[in-house]
Amino acid sequence: FYISFGSWWFYQPIHITNAREDDFIEITYFATPHPETDRSPELSQVYVSRYWKIENTTNSARITLSWNVNNELDRFLNGQQLNTLVIAGVIGNRWVEIPSLVDTNSLIDFSPSNSLSGSITSLGEENLNDYSSITLALKGEGAVGAGEIDVMEGFTPNNDGRNDVWIVTNIESFPNAQIRIYNRLGNPVFSALDGYDNSWRGNFNANSESLPTGSYFYTIDLDADGNIDRQGWFYINY
Repeated sequence: FYISFGSWWFYQPIHITNAREDDFIEITYFATPHPETDRSPELSQVYVSRYWKIENTTNSARITLSWNVNNELDRFLNGQQLNTLVIAGVIGNRWVEIPSLVDTNSLIDFSPSNSLSGSITSLGEENLNDYSSITLALKGEGAVGAGEIDVMEGFTPNNDGRNDVWIVTNIESFPNAQIRIYNRLGNPVFSALDGYDNSWRGNFNANSESLPTGSYFYTIDLDADGNIDRQGWFYINY
């Protein structure tokens, strides 16, 4: 496939994977402010001064955005942790979150003080035709409140000591919680029916067999009353 880059005086790589060999993808990088500033509620801030414009594309692909010293990402983070960083894309006239995960292997240390270079990858393949531009963004600010949970959208159980387990923040407040996880075919692959201790490493039904890379669907019944309180998708990558 073909990729085009603009603003040649900035070296700002983008990687497209899982695309077909005959795909055509034309993307231009801009180091000037994006005209669209409206954002969806799940985003607290969008890095509109640096973005990639999607000019033309023919299919879906997985996206990896990178940053280096030219991005001045430490100023954008302004003290926030790198795990609040996500990819955002413009649909219509609004920036929306693209589920993604910082590639911790690309970092010296997982902290803002060592954020001069690195990369972040979408959790699954995205239909690039849906977006006119893509860039870096920050998730909504604020800690998880009482009676709330926050579900990790992806993890990498490769035993590197980072993002090795699936985390549901504040799940300890619900000792009777029932969690069920299914693959894309709807087959159950894991369950925790008497509370969850944030220790699942992506193995099939809690045995030693690791699940393959891909998207998985979860349901969470916080009070074990038969009502699903939270459901959605997350991504496992190695």
